[in-house]
Amino acid sequence: MKSYRILSLLLLLSLCIFSCNKEKNPPSPKRISDLPVAIKSNVPLPTSAEQGAMLHAHTWRFRDIEAAMGDIAAAGFNSVQVSPVNKTKRATPWWILYQPCDLNIGNIVLGSEAEFRSMCSVAEQNGVKIIVDAVLNHVANNDTPSAWANELDPALKNSSYYHWQGGINNYQNRWELTQGDLLGLPDWNTQSSVVQQLHIDFLNKCIAAGADGFRFDAAKHMETSGGEDQGWRGNYWENVLGNLNNRNNLYLFGEVLPDIADNEQQYLQYFDITAHGYGGVLRDAVWNNNVTNIQNIPHGGSSLSPNQSLVYVENHDDFHDGSSTNLSPWQRKMGYAIAAARAGVTPRLLDRPGNEDVWRDPDVARINHFHNAMVGQNEYLRYPRQQTLVVDRGTIGTAIINLGDSFSINTATNLQDGTYGNFTVSGGTLTGQVPGGSVVTLYNGTGSGGGGNGGGGGGGGNGNPTTTIYVHYNVGWGNSLFIRGDTNPLNWGAGIQLTNVDANTWVWTTNDIPQGQKFECKVLINDQQWATNSNWWVYGGQTIDIYPNF
Repeated sequence: MKSYRILSLLLLLSLCIFSCNKEKNPPSPKRISDLPVAIKSNVPLPTSAEQGAMLHAHTWRFRDIEAAMGDIAAAGFNSVQVSPVNKTKRATPWWILYQPCDLNIGNIVLGSEAEFRSMCSVAEQNGVKIIVDAVLNHVANNDTPSAWANELDPALKNSSYYHWQGGINNYQNRWELTQGDLLGLPDWNTQSSVVQQLHIDFLNKCIAAGADGFRFDAAKHMETSGGEDQGWRGNYWENVLGNLNNRNNLYLFGEVLPDIADNEQQYLQYFDITAHGYGGVLRDAVWNNNVTNIQNIPHGGSSLSPNQSLVYVENHDDFHDGSSTNLSPWQRKMGYAIAAARAGVTPRLLDRPGNEDVWRDPDVARINHFHNAMVGQNEYLRYPRQQTLVVDRGTIGTAIINLGDSFSINTATNLQDGTYGNFTVSGGTLTGQVPGGSVVTLYNGTGSGGGGNGGGGGGGGNGNPTTTIYVHYNVGWGNSLFIRGDTNPLNWGAGIQLTNVDANTWVWTTNDIPQGQKFECKVLINDQQWATNSNWWVYGGQTIDIYPNF
């Protein structure tokens, strides 16, 4: 760390004391141009959000999304889902965003309407679509069931606007599911033409401000005009969606979690739906290092068509309720890569709160660029072993997602004959060395095969690739991070100091470890205090992010 003059230190301390009660800005994250693997691409972003890849910017402020927009586009995302934009009754916890208090844009968590408009403008300049999480099933309560929040817009405090049928006791009863108060939140009377017009006006307000589509939160709790809905059926979806401005250019999808009484076939007439069951399939794959069950996209007792599916490893509820919390960054990006390699689906990656920027990982960008380049190509799935998925896209591209160790692949392929980086296709057979824990993409016949975790970034003079370890931890003023391990140039006796990137990020790189070689390492503060995590396993050529605890 650099040394500073005493005067500078005093000035810094005085500024810290002065600003201690002000909102702290998050540290500047790594920019894609600073990453060690060349992950930018000449593949254009799809003009349709449905055909591209989506970043779920959960709880991001509008101005922070705007600041990162260039990097988001460079990483191959052509859409961003923002959290609900309506007024909230307070700032925390996170779920307060899902208790709207008005039908306007702007709240104390995400920012103002002016900031939303600015973000949308910058997104358009970068070819990125903004998808608003629309909460139109209910409004906020006052922390007691079925009672309006004090902060609710007085114009919305009209008893005829709500169902007032009490809470939901049986989530497999379609009437209760659609007419009752979800979690005690006052349920909109969505059969009412007046309520429908209020919602139309709000959605069109978002569209006029720059929104390019919507996720409809709790959509299955809003009745349809048929299917399992009977005497309480209504024309909400037909009327509301039919009166959206710029309708043909919007991407719409609804949260329809699988269960008895979800009426999913009716919702599929309106929009894509969340393939929530597939998230469990993807999590099982990366937890068990077994990709052989990922073909079907389950929804309860049936399967969804890929072109009607918004797919993800985890959504914000999965993360917060513990269903996916224990997934490592590597597991999440590998699960995402499985989804994004496939044809027809719209893959979405959740950015968890905090400084853990998995969306910036080179493998994520690599699979996004592949996804974008393969629009319109069919798929053929192969499993050369249970840890490895090969996805052929037509005859022009192949993705390999390898959850296991490095191995020599020899498998049938539909890919055109040619040389793709370190891989060769001849007579319908693909051969080459697949790095351990890697995402590899082969297309265009130009050697664009990436190495992901194991094949990235150029090598040193000894022919080895660059291994890069980012460590995310704020060690405090005057301290440094060191790394020790079991493979040269590391050892367990004395550590090597990492290079400081910013207040929360340190990095170590080496070209001394051969491609795909597995090694063990651990980080220390000042080469004295060991991280309390288990040792990390890394592969030569890998780029990895580590989040230690002390």
